Amino acid sequence: MSLNSKNLTLILFSSVTLVVVIYQSLSVGIYQFSLSDLRSFLLNEQQTSQYLVFWELRLPRTLIALFGGAALATAGHIMQSVLKNPLASPNLTGVMSGAAFAVLTATMFVLPLSSLFWGIAGGLIGGVITLSISWKNGITPSRLALAGVSVSAFCQAAITYILLSDRVDSEALFFWLTGSNAGANWDAFWPLLFTTLPMFALLIVSYRQRSYLELDDEVARGLGIPINSYRLLFGFISVILTAASVGAFGPVGFIGLVAPHLARMLGLGLIGSAAIGASLVITADLLARTLLMPLELPIGVLTAMIGAPWFLYLILGKLWMAR
Repeated sequence: MSLNSKNLTLILFSSVTLVVVIYQSLSVGIYQFSLSDLRSFLLNEQQTSQYLVFWELRLPRTLIALFGGAALATAGHIMQSVLKNPLASPNLTGVMSGAAFAVLTATMFVLPLSSLFWGIAGGLIGGVITLSISWKNGITPSRLALAGVSVSAFCQAAITYILLSDRVDSEALFFWLTGSNAGANWDAFWPLLFTTLPMFALLIVSYRQRSYLELDDEVARGLGIPINSYRLLFGFISVILTAASVGAFGPVGFIGLVAPHLARMLGLGLIGSAAIGASLVITADLLARTLLMPLELPIGVLTAMIGAPWFLYLILGKLWMAR
């Protein structure tokens, strides 16, 4: 992507939007903080009860929404490139459902280790099963998509069984399954950070390899490009990013679908998708905890209100073009 004046303007606009929503997330709530308050908190000048609210609640919650939203949008962008399907997203390829099923199973049997660990393990298992089902002398986007839908359906059925079990608090788990950042803390943030940062770094250094995913398979093979190996590499990265976000705040849908499309409409690439995804999740999290204060809504309810109409728009657009 060439950086002309229009692209630079859009990148600047996306960056400013992200900064604004971060500021709103840090300052708005039961306690209202001004810019000077935030500066004082960051410099440890006001060690009051509000200082504790900022450091122990607002800041880790905002950072988790930031990195989790960026991870989901990035994973969606990659999946759409790997599958060559504009309707592909983490929650439609078996990864998100596999991660959610693993976390719920760990909760049900009180297994050790963090939810982030089980989310990554479940996402990897779901991704490996999807790849195994779809592999036949290589991977095609259509087989991979159909396999992902099948794995998702199985995991959703298993999740429903868990929710109907008498051994778990189904109400609390249902709230988490819709996506919730209510339990955000530093213990949840650091594993998310150290999981996503290496994946983002790997994506930055493999820019050229990512561009090969846009080529037709026959053209790529004619050029000697190991296209299936690149699909596996970037599929693995998207699985890790998706599972890390699920482990942090549950399976939040539609971000991985909407953010990449908005980025492409604006002429932005992968970094633009990440910025838009982060902005959407931070905004949804802010609304989730402020619309009905002191009650809290699941994040997924708000993202679905944005994502479902967008998904319908994409489907209708595809059907209209096929007529």
